[in-house]
Amino acid sequence: SGERLLKTAARLAREFGDVPRKLQEITRDGRIKPRELEQLKREVYEMTQAGAALVKLVERLCEQHTTVREEDRP
Repeated sequence: SGERLLKTAARLAREFGDVPRKLQEITRDGRIKPRELEQLKREVYEMTQAGAALVKLVERLCEQHTTVREEDRP
């Protein structure tokens, strides 16, 4: 549905925003510790997972319809 598409896109946007926030946090003292690097990797992984979920949803919509139905539009 259109609501699901928007929620999935919003999740990607949130995850995308988490990456620079984490970078700002871990570079505050001018050093990146191994634990902080792992935290950054996790944020980037979560962002890529959210992007993959959005692509998968759009692919499913495309497989079901040659165009996005009105009820599936945001």
